[in-house]
Amino acid sequence: MIILLIAAAISVAIAVIRPGGGVEEFIDAGAILCIVLINAILGVVQESRAENALRALRKIAAPSARVLRDGHLQTIAARELVPGDLVILEAGNYVPADLRLVETANLRIEEAALTGESVPVEKEAEKVLAGRCPSGTASTPPSWAR
Repeated sequence: MIILLIAAAISVAIAVIRPGGGVEEFIDAGAILCIVLINAILGVVQESRAENALRALRKIAAPSARVLRDGHLQTIAARELVPGDLVILEAGNYVPADLRLVETANLRIEEAALTGESVPVEKEAEKVLAGRCPSGTASTPPSWAR
């Protein structure tokens, strides 16, 4: 774009310096400036659309959690979780935060991203009573849960 602006400036300079007017150079300079202007407008429009698309993708990708809060089942953003929320995990959900398991039925968590374990790890809430504290770790998906 800078080269086009330099070319337009040279065309105007030639038109001014040249004896007899140089109308063709003014037309060339005007055409170049119109192309630069159209290019700038299209760039701004595309940038705006790209920012809107990125904003929409961030909104879609924001992790959420189904929780039992104040006796009501609701879906909230994972960043709004507070101690005391009971998170409901199902197959296909991501574990939205580090959790203490209270009740499980056939819960297996895919921990490959954390431990390299190739097989989902079974979690049982009953082991809390035996002194072991199973938990779901944030951003790991359950492969089987109820």
